[in-house]
Amino acid sequence: MKKKMFMMVCLAVLGIQVVKAQIAALALHHSGNVTMYSAQNFSDMMTAAATGDTIYVSSGSITTDVTITKKLTFIGAGQETIIHGKVSVAIPDSVTLTSRLLQNLKINGDVTVDAPIAGMVLDKCMMNNISFNANIDASTIVSCYIGGTLTQSDKIKGLGIYTTKIKYISGDCANANNANYVNCNIYAYCPKATYRSEEHTSELQS
Repeated sequence: MKKKMFMMVCLAVLGIQVVKAQIAALALHHSGNVTMYSAQNFSDMMTAAATGDTIYVSSGSITTDVTITKKLTFIGAGQETIIHGKVSVAIPDSVTLTSRLLQNLKINGDVTVDAPIAGMVLDKCMMNNISFNANIDASTIVSCYIGGTLTQSDKIKGLGIYTTKIKYISGDCANANNANYVNCNIYAYCPKATYRSEEHTSELQS
């Protein structure tokens, strides 16, 4: 009985440690200085971040909606870095980015572009759906996984999608040629779009 109780206590402690290990840590890099933040202080970090800063997110999870209003770079640890929430790109003044915006992140939510932007790069990210509610130009999605829908619209002025897995492409097919798909794995697609060396499959695996 004592042995059984001891094992149960050990398993309970281990469970607590595993839960703690699942919470991501944040490192804000600004002008050569690094400031650490916990996931609970995500909003404080976003307030402190300045244009051009890089935010590194460790393995683990963050439960929050993310609204990006500054020229920042978010770099995670791949599928082990999970954002549970929506990511909205809403940088004012029709900016042109010169570095990646999102890299090595798993987003358990939708990504939306809600302010005009150029030069946006999403690299090695997983997401549910992505849609464009404002003009997007000269932007790139590369080596990503879109488990839901990429919605076409007349807001897309120039978008290259490379080596990306997409479950559905929907929306305004008349404007589909504003996006160029290269070496993508697409389950259901808009026939009017431009596809090069594509793979259209009956099943999409992550």
